Amino acid sequence: MMISIAMATYNGARFIEEQLESLAAQTRLPDELVVTDDASSDGTPDIIQRFAATAPFPVRLERNPSNLGFNGNFGRALSLVRGDLVFLCDQDDIWYPEKIATSVAFAEAHPALLAVINDEDLADGDGRPLHATFLGNVRKLGYSDLYHVAGCCTLLSKSLLPLVLPFPAIGNYDGWISELTDRLGLRGVLDRPLQLYRRHGGNSTETVLAAREASRWKLVRAYALRDPRQGWRDRIAVLEACRERFTDRRAVAEALAGRPRVDAALATLEAEIGRWSRRLALLDRPRPLRAPSVLRLWASGFYRGFGGGRSALTDLVRA
Repeated sequence: MMISIAMATYNGARFIEEQLESLAAQTRLPDELVVTDDASSDGTPDIIQRFAATAPFPVRLERNPSNLGFNGNFGRALSLVRGDLVFLCDQDDIWYPEKIATSVAFAEAHPALLAVINDEDLADGDGRPLHATFLGNVRKLGYSDLYHVAGCCTLLSKSLLPLVLPFPAIGNYDGWISELTDRLGLRGVLDRPLQLYRRHGGNSTETVLAAREASRWKLVRAYALRDPRQGWRDRIAVLEACRERFTDRRAVAEALAGRPRVDAALATLEAEIGRWSRRLALLDRPRPLRAPSVLRLWASGFYRGFGGGRSALTDLVRA
């Protein structure tokens, strides 16, 4: 079985040497490291080339002539790998020596899971542990493990690539991968931290779930005062993109998960698009005209999928 690492880089000179050294220190080495550099203006490509000269595995560096952005760069890296199993890799983390061996063993023990996401220890910009993990924060806040979405912790079967690529314009690539694989029952969570996840203020993504002290209060402070409409429109766009991908590549999806799961996923997507669209339409109406509809929906159980009474109250009072 061939193992690839797909790394996307951009102006990562400050941290990338530590990450590369951690890849070389794996107890089970990869068969290749494919790096796509997104037109860095610092010394990132030079560091990678120096590493490639002595690395204990082949290193392929491809430099994008122009900046493709976060999703485009990772998409290109994935399009170039040759391995049966593919690890996604950020430029600023530090992998523990057993990450590859542990993840591969888990994947081999659970062949029905084509995407595996390990836990990660949170660290500051200097790599000092914050004594919290991403998955631990997810559970602390009462969310299901489905909320543990982290591209840098992801191991994929190459058989998924015809389904997940290219990434859509909406959202982040890791959310897209998790969305598709969760809906088909192909994603599993490895409940063990296998890397340091460095939070240094320049990360491409930020989230309360990656904070030292994750709390409901932080979630309220971060999101309660925001107008939710654009977020809901974005959510609908993601769901519609999923529906389109499953429809357009139905044969691929059925080969991976079977027709019953694809049928169920499409039916669930249709229902969810309808529910989000209904809430969006409610908020587009003047507040005095919303109350009867909101109360009827609440009584019918509509809001159970949205957080219950709190969501109904939001729809009543939101300007």
